[in-house]
Amino acid sequence: MKYCVAISDRALERIAILLPNLRTLCLASCKRISDEGIEYLGSQRRRRLPHLQTLDLSHCERITNGGACSLLEEHDRGDDNDNDNDNDDDDDRTAKSSPQLQSLSLSACTQISRLSALRCSSSCSSIVSLVLSDCIDITDECLCDLTLLSQLRQLRLDGCTRITDAGFCHLIPFLLCLCDLDLTGCLLLTDASVVAISLSCLVTLQPRDRCECRCLE
Repeated sequence: MKYCVAISDRALERIAILLPNLRTLCLASCKRISDEGIEYLGSQRRRRLPHLQTLDLSHCERITNGGACSLLEEHDRGDDNDNDNDNDDDDDRTAKSSPQLQSLSLSACTQISRLSALRCSSSCSSIVSLVLSDCIDITDECLCDLTLLSQLRQLRLDGCTRITDAGFCHLIPFLLCLCDLDLTGCLLLTDASVVAISLSCLVTLQPRDRCECRCLE
């Protein structure tokens, strides 16, 4: 549904009801989507898309921390609220039918900040790919929160112009796990961050030029 600029929150409600087996949903550049629509994907009463693994909300500029946090909280909760039965078999079926979100893109969602990063790290520990490109309110504190994502393999921070060396140092302990790290346009990073990367022996990173850091000499 990328670039479907006429799609509204109401359409998301119908999608969530009629297509419960969706595993991938791309809403990139659907400019009319807001927090209200996102909440349909993570209903307070029942999570409508229990199999969702990949969600692209890039350039959905009306989405705020409120919508993102609601989605992530309900996704982590799964269908637990609907299971009053303590039977182990029921719990097993719920676990198998509710895989956690693995790929999330919030690129250019300019109202996203630390609150969403904190919710993501605490509620969706199975995330493998996280795209925060051009999220201008992402700061050093956000990177500290993201260190809880032990399964993370791709992290895109290109265009996050408020990130400094102090924030980047939070990522160093788990850099070896990353296969793709994008720091393009992180203008406040200096040689110190490059040295930290080198010392971490990032042999797993893809050999691509991902450096446009203006402070580097």
